Amino acid sequence: MLNDASILITGGTGSFGKEFIRTVLRTYRPRRVIVYSRDEWKQSEMQSDPDFQDSSVRFFLGDVRDKERLRLAMREVDYVIHAAALKQVPAAEYNRGRVQTRRRGLSGHAQGRREQQRERQ
Repeated sequence: MLNDASILITGGTGSFGKEFIRTVLRTYRPRRVIVYSRDEWKQSEMQSDPDFQDSSVRFFLGDVRDKERLRLAMREVDYVIHAAALKQVPAAEYNRGRVQTRRRGLSGHAQGRREQQRERQ
């Protein structure tokens, strides 16, 4: 299913994202796995981890709330896994704007996919 596929995973440097990518790399031969994250430090740690030193892995800095950046990352992508989240629940509840990460990210994904489908037609 994911052989020769291009996969974008938002929040790719998080615990779910890293385990998902490890599983994909062990099980399939994807064309590209794009790790989309706003955390430069975590991306640099992943780049030096042997588990992720695969020619199909690409790192893309960006925030899911930035629709233009997300749209650029989604070019020629077959599958999008939306795993970006702020996990400190008390802080997220107190800072309502932080909750928007999931909502805006999901909205940006949907809009980007619709635009991609129109371009392919």
